[in-house]
Parts: sequence; C-alpha cells; structure tokens
Amino acid sequence: MKKVTLILALIILSFSIAQAQTINGKLVSDLTEEYVMIHGTGKLFSNKVMISIDYGQEIKAFGKNKMTIIDKNGKALTLNSMVDAVNFMYDCGYMYIDAYVITSGEGMYASNVYHYTFKKKVDSNNNLD
Repeated sequence: MKKVTLILALIILSFSIAQAQTINGKLVSDLTEEYVMIHGTGKLFSNKVMISIDYGQEIKAFGKNKMTIIDKNGKALTLNSMVDAVNFMYDCGYMYIDAYVITSGEGMYASNVYHYTFKKKVDSNNNLD
C-alpha cells in the first residue's frame, strides 16, 4: 500500500511540475501559438541548460516581456539537457520539428546556443490540442 501511495504521489508531483512553468505569466502548456522556438544555453560551471521560448511575443530590452521560462519558485527554469527540454515541450503539447546550433567565440571562450523548433500537436480532427 505504501508503494502505491508513493507512486501516485510521484505521478501527481511530476504532472504539477510539468504544468507549473510560465512565460510572461502564461502557462507554457497554455500557449496557443502553433509554432515556437526554444533557445538553450549552458549554465556556467554546470552540465545543465537554461531554456527560453520565442513564440512571437514582443521583446523589450528592459520590460516585462521576456523569453525566460519561470519555474514554480519564480526562478529561471533549468533542465538537465536539451533532450530534457524536448521532453518538457512535448509534455506541454508541442512536437519537435528541427534544431540547429550557433557557436560564438573561439577556443575556451566558445559558447553554443541551441535552437529547437516545435509545432503544436493536433488531434485526429486537425484541431490544435
């Protein structure tokens, strides 16, 4: 009985975590835009990545409208890898389309920015999920 309760608690927790991330006050899973692009950058002194989402929103240099995904604690979302980011977007209702990397700098100063494009999943009636 304890194992069943623990498994149910973990399932509920993982579902709530996947649904808690927001961008500009909107749940990522509630975005209605058909296409989005995520940008992934490595964290300094870590193997993890930070991702941001471009869904066509207006971006102001110092304004409220940003591309950073905020977790339930109010901090920038950090994921284990870009594959973790793909799985996150899938859980939010998007399918992977394409990816490319842009490298800037040279040698030890080089950094990669990963760009992944996604399309909103559609149901059997061609309606957006």
